[in-house]
Amino acid sequence: MRRRDFITIIAGVAAWPVVARAQQAAALTRIGYFGPNRVQAQVAALGFQAFRDQLTALGRSDGVNFIVEEKALDDPRGPSVAATELIQWRPDVVVIAGPEIGLQTVLATKYSGPIILIAINFDPIVHGYVKSLSHPGGNVTGVAFQQLALAQKQVEILKQAFPDRTRLAALFDGQSADQFAAAEQAAKSLGMQIQPLKLDNPPYDFDAAFRSVSASSAQIAIVLSSPLFAPQSAKIVELATARRLPTMFIFGNYVEAGGLMSYGVDFPRMFQRAADYVDKLRNGEKPADLPIEQADKFEFIINLKTAKEIGVELPTGILLLGAAAATWTDAARAQRQALPVVGLLHGASQEKFAANVAAFKQGLSQTGFVDGKNVTIEYRWANGQYDQLPALAADLVRRQVAVIATPGNAPAALAAKAATTTIPIVFGVGENPVTMGLATSLAKPGGNATGFNFFANEIDAKRLGLMHELLPKAKRFAVLVNPKNTISAENTSSAIKDAAHDLSLETLYFKASTPAEIDAAFADFARERVNALFIAPDGFYTSRGAQFATLAVRDRLPATCFAREMAEAGVLMSYSTSLADMFRQVGIYTGSVLKGTKPADLPILQATKFDFVINLQTARSLGVDVPPMLLARADEVIE
Repeated sequence: MRRRDFITIIAGVAAWPVVARAQQAAALTRIGYFGPNRVQAQVAALGFQAFRDQLTALGRSDGVNFIVEEKALDDPRGPSVAATELIQWRPDVVVIAGPEIGLQTVLATKYSGPIILIAINFDPIVHGYVKSLSHPGGNVTGVAFQQLALAQKQVEILKQAFPDRTRLAALFDGQSADQFAAAEQAAKSLGMQIQPLKLDNPPYDFDAAFRSVSASSAQIAIVLSSPLFAPQSAKIVELATARRLPTMFIFGNYVEAGGLMSYGVDFPRMFQRAADYVDKLRNGEKPADLPIEQADKFEFIINLKTAKEIGVELPTGILLLGAAAATWTDAARAQRQALPVVGLLHGASQEKFAANVAAFKQGLSQTGFVDGKNVTIEYRWANGQYDQLPALAADLVRRQVAVIATPGNAPAALAAKAATTTIPIVFGVGENPVTMGLATSLAKPGGNATGFNFFANEIDAKRLGLMHELLPKAKRFAVLVNPKNTISAENTSSAIKDAAHDLSLETLYFKASTPAEIDAAFADFARERVNALFIAPDGFYTSRGAQFATLAVRDRLPATCFAREMAEAGVLMSYSTSLADMFRQVGIYTGSVLKGTKPADLPILQATKFDFVINLQTARSLGVDVPPMLLARADEVIE
C-alpha cells in the first residue's frame, strides 16, 4: 500500500520505515552496559536499577524485547579486556556510564554502533567525541554532567554552612585531581585554606588519610567524586563521625549511611534518561540527531541527626536550602513518599513540551499544589510511540497515582480510560469527548474522567480556509496524518474533505508516524507535485516542529500546522487553541480533583482562546507574499 492511500484504510496497515526493528515491536534489542561494578558501588547499582525500571516503564520487557549484558569498568583484568568481551557479544547499542576512560576503551575496540553516554566529568565536545550538544553527529549521544562546577558548589555550601571555619581538607585521587583544582580555586576565592590529601594505590587507606586530616587541624572536609570512593561511604562516615568533622560528599547514600551532608546530581535520573535514549534509538531515531542533555536536577541532603551527634548547628539559610531541594533523610523522605502522586501521560516527548509542562504546574499551583512540596508528578512519555501508551497507563495504575492527567493527547486519554475506571482522569482532547467514550455529556461527564475540549475538527476547517486565503492559487494540498493517532486521523479526514470541497481544492492523503516516515513523506509530496501541506493535529507532530520546518523550507512547500509551537519552530502558519492554556486548565482541574472534587461533577471545559500565528521569516524564505489583511488578523507575526 502506498503512503497516499485514502485515510479510511489507514487503520489497516501503516507505512513503516525500512528499518527492520520498527516492523516488529517485539524485536530483541541487545544492550551492552559498561560502567562501575554495581556489586561494589551502591550508586552504580541504584543507577543501573533505575535504567532497567525506566525501560520497563516504557513498555520494554527484559528477555522479551531487550536483553542486557554487563561488563565492569573496574574489572580487575583491566577495562580493555572487559570492553573487548562486551563488543564481542555484538550489542545493538552500548551504554557507557562513568568517566572518560569507559568511552575511550570502547572506541578502542573499533565499535561503530550507537553509544549512549552517562558522561561524568568530561566534556564530549572538548574531547572531540561529538560536534555539538544539540547535534552530536556520529554515533555518540546521551547525558552529561560536569563535576568541576559541582565541586566548586560543594565548597561554597560548606562555607555557607560553616562561615567561621577556614581550614578545609580535600580528599581526592587520580580520577578526581581536576576536581581538586576546581575546589582549590573556589576555596581561595572564599578566603579558605585547603589541605590536599591525595589517595594513591587502591584499595585506598582511608584510616591513614583521616589521620592526616586530623594532623592538618582541618575544621571541615570534602570528599571529591571518584568511582573508587563510592563503595567506601560507610567507612568515610565512621572516620568523619569519630573525629566530629563536618564532611561533604557527592553521593546521597553517604548521608543515608550517617554522613552529615551531600550535594550532587540525581544519578538515577541520568540513568533513566539513558534508558529513554535507548528507547528512541529502538524506535528509529539516530544518535547524530539526539541532543546530549546536561544534568539539571541536583540534590542537597542534610542528616540532622548526624549534625546533632557531632555537635554542629547549621545556619537557617542552609536548612532552607535543604528544604528547597525537597531532599531530606528519614522522616522527611517518608513524608515525601506520602505525597499524592499525579501521573502525567502523553504520547510525545518531554523535551518538546517543557513549556507546556510548566503551564500544567502553574495550573496546579493556582489550586495550591506545588511539585515536590505537597504533590509529586510522575511523567510517562511515549516519545511518539502511541502503541506504548497502554503499558505506560497500566504502570501508573499499578503505581496507584491519585490522578492521571492527559493534556493534549487523545490516544493517551483513551489509554488511561481503558486502564482504569476508578482513578480520576483529567484530559485535554481536540475531538468530541462524548463520542470518544470519555464522558456521557459535556455538562455532566459521569464516570471518572473530565477535562478540556478544544474543537480540533472545527479548527481544521478554519485552518484550511486561512491557508487558502494565503495561497489562493494553490489547488493541490497534501494532508499528513499520524496513523497511530486513529481518532485524529479520521476526524481530520472528515473535516478536510468537506472544507476542501467547498473551496474547490484537491487533497491527497499521506501517513507518517516516525521521524524517518516524515522524511519519506516529503519525498512523496515532491513526487506528487503538491502546492501546500496541511499537517494534522497530533502530539508527536508538535514535537517534530523543527523537522517539519526544515523540510518545508528545503522543498519550498508552504505548510500549516495546529500548534503555535510548530510555527515558532519555523512552519509557515498555525491556527489553534493555546496549548499552554489548555495544559494550565488541565492542571487546575487536576488540583480540584486532588482536593476531593469528583470528575463526574466537573463539566468539561471548552476552548475560548485561539491563536493565529504567521511566521513571516518563513514566508520570505518560501517566497510567499502575505496579504496585509491577513497579517492584520494574525494574533502573532514572527519576524
